[in-house]
Parts: sequence; structure tokens; C-alpha cells
Amino acid sequence: MGAFASSIGPSCGSCFNSVYTLTYNTVSIDSSGDVYDVFVNINTTNYNGGGLEINAVAPKIISGSYLSLQLLSAPPSQLSGSSWGTPIAGGAAASGCSGSGSGFFCDESTGLGAAVSNGSFSKSGVVFDKSFTNPGPAPFANSNYMIPPEKGRQFGPNLFHSFSQFDLANGDVATFSGSRQPSGKRPMTSCLARKKLPRMPGTRMFVLR
Repeated sequence: MGAFASSIGPSCGSCFNSVYTLTYNTVSIDSSGDVYDVFVNINTTNYNGGGLEINAVAPKIISGSYLSLQLLSAPPSQLSGSSWGTPIAGGAAASGCSGSGSGFFCDESTGLGAAVSNGSFSKSGVVFDKSFTNPGPAPFANSNYMIPPEKGRQFGPNLFHSFSQFDLANGDVATFSGSRQPSGKRPMTSCLARKKLPRMPGTRMFVLR
């Protein structure tokens, strides 16, 4: 038996012109526990928000708790080698699955997440390569990519970072941070974009000591 809830969007306060639809199929109902297949569809054709990936999804279909959770399928996760993790109980927050919130279950990507399909958005992202640190995306919040000093390597007075991708969308900010050096040395932060040239329309880049 299949069922669905009314779609949410595109005009809700946090829908950003996308449409969210939740459906489910009943697999079995017995004394050991009820089993459902749950499907979350997010139509981002007219998306007009600031992010470019969906990195966590947290639907709610019951008011209590779950015996077990399993991911059946998901869109490809951006960033080579990344994937979607094991679903956990709880909702989602700005940084991903929060682990809190009765009746919710959540899954998040180990990379950037599923790309928003709106063709008017160019793919952006800041991703470290393996030259100086473990490869992976830079922390991102409120349109700000944060580049901490421990992700780079110091050579003399200069701090270098290396990226497999360094692409900023309009309105994005990249903030490089570093500490003051002894004996009055003032380090310079340098970035090396690899594999392809960086895209930085309307660039706003901050270097902080």
C-alpha cells in the first residue's frame, strides 16, 4: 500500500522555491514492527537559495522512535570518493544531521552532497587536495568557505594551501585564517588551485591573522 503527504513548496518560508514531496510504501505490518519504504523527492528546478548542494535530508513520518534505519538509494554525492552515510534518528541542522528531534530520521553526505539541479546555478565549491592535508571540502556556512591554517603547510614565513577545486559563486566568501609568527614575521597566505582554473565571480576573499 502506498501513501503520500501533500507537497510543501515552492512558497514556504524556507523552501527557496523548491518543492518537497514525501511518499511511502508499506512493506509489512506485524507484531515485530512495521516496515516502510520512504521516498523523499526534492524538486529544485526553480531553486533560488544560496547553497548549491543538498548535504542532509531529514523526513518525519512517525511521532515516536525507529527500530532500525537503512538507506535504499540516493542521488550521487559531489566530491570523488564521497557517499551517503548510515541514517540515524533525529533531524537536521545547518551542519548536517543533529541527532535530535522525535520522529525524524536523517542521512547526510560525507562530501558536498547532491547537486542542486537548477541550471542557472554554476557548480561551486572549495575542496582541499592531498598535498598538505586530507582531501575534502572546506567547511562552509552562511556563504563562507573557511580555510584554517592547519589545512595548509608553512614554508618559512609563508603559509600555503592547495586545492583540487576553488570555485566561488556570486556572494560566496573565502576566509583564510592564520596566526601571528614570532619575531615580528608576518606570514602570507597563498592558495594554489589545481586541476582547473578557479572561478571567482564578484570575488570577496579575506585573509586573517
